[in-house]
Amino acid sequence: MASIGKLGVWVLVIILSIGAGEPGQLCPATVGPCAAACSFGQLLDGVGDLHYRLEDETAEPAAVPAAGPALVSAFQLYVDEVPIVAVATEEAALAVMTRVRELVLEALSPGGRTELRGVRVRETVTVRQVQTAAENISEADMAASILLRGTTRVLAHTVQRGQSLWSIAQANAMTTEQLRRANPSLTSDRLQIGQQLNLVVPEPHVTVETVERRTYTEAIGFGIEVTLSPELWPWEERVQRPGVSGQREVTVDIRRENGREISRTVVSNVVVREPVAQLLVRGSREVPSPGTGVHVWPLNGRITSDFGWRSLGWHNGVDIAAPIGTPIRAAGRGVVVFAAARGGYGRLIVIDHGQQGSTNLATAYAHLSRFAVRVGQSVEAGEVIGYVGNTGRSTGPHLHFEVHIDGERVDPIAFFEGR
Repeated sequence: MASIGKLGVWVLVIILSIGAGEPGQLCPATVGPCAAACSFGQLLDGVGDLHYRLEDETAEPAAVPAAGPALVSAFQLYVDEVPIVAVATEEAALAVMTRVRELVLEALSPGGRTELRGVRVRETVTVRQVQTAAENISEADMAASILLRGTTRVLAHTVQRGQSLWSIAQANAMTTEQLRRANPSLTSDRLQIGQQLNLVVPEPHVTVETVERRTYTEAIGFGIEVTLSPELWPWEERVQRPGVSGQREVTVDIRRENGREISRTVVSNVVVREPVAQLLVRGSREVPSPGTGVHVWPLNGRITSDFGWRSLGWHNGVDIAAPIGTPIRAAGRGVVVFAAARGGYGRLIVIDHGQQGSTNLATAYAHLSRFAVRVGQSVEAGEVIGYVGNTGRSTGPHLHFEVHIDGERVDPIAFFEGR
């Protein structure tokens, strides 16, 4: 590098331009106007590489104060002619801008295929040799942080269980938008326990604009085609063919400022695989009207336990003893609304007999060994619906029989005697 002449004679101008080397490489330093230099007022179409040039100035050297702290030679970085930070050498000044670029590029989109298309600094950054106190000189990394964040202050927060962007922002007198600005790498509002968040909102001195082209794949949801079947009840469905998601390849241009996404433009959207619709069969069988009354005693046998209080507590029905396998008959015409195992009832059948005058009537049959009907089936009074068993909480083979009026259990014997 050409040596700096008398104090104030040279100005080092930092420029981002299209380099002849590979993307991401630092082009060789050149003295005098860069062969590939470009204006900061235009966004680069290619990958930005750092160049600099020395411009001759005719300013006279500044007078050295007669008193005060000892001054040393340094290189001051100016942003739009405003002095911001000083470093020790020309090489350090160039390293600052290199580090600025690296910090910004760390925020590029993860995943997919990403190509950096353009980089530029919006402001004009110049470097001048100055005399300053040694305590005013910063290392290159610190100077880069000052340019991008406007401060050297660091305040971090570790995400705890149950916290959200909103709660963290509120606890630190911030808005969620300020919290996002302080953490440009955040891609969603979902946080991970232990994640580190910066609580200092940056006020950058420079604006590094980037354009990246990202290509990724995303799923295409499948549709559902429904056909009706008279063999199934309306509440029954069968998947005849499972659906398969499709896939598309999307290419977007993402514009960022200091790592924060500003806009996203879709360049192409190509379907790689078409989705396959799910074929669903839904029942259309007509539901029969409920029965016309309950008048058939379901099982001939000895009643071993009545409705009401007993030594084990309240009993919601009557127990009728009979050998395992004895047929059990529907007490009346209706529709089977339940046929499965249920806790202490064991294998249980519930028949809805519909409206009987102003009330709704249902009967229940518990502890069965097996079923002779299925849910949705219409049954007639006296039709065999299952067989005596000893399933569930039972001390021997029997039928536990209940009568429900508007959901309330009543004494089956009293109910039948009153018919």
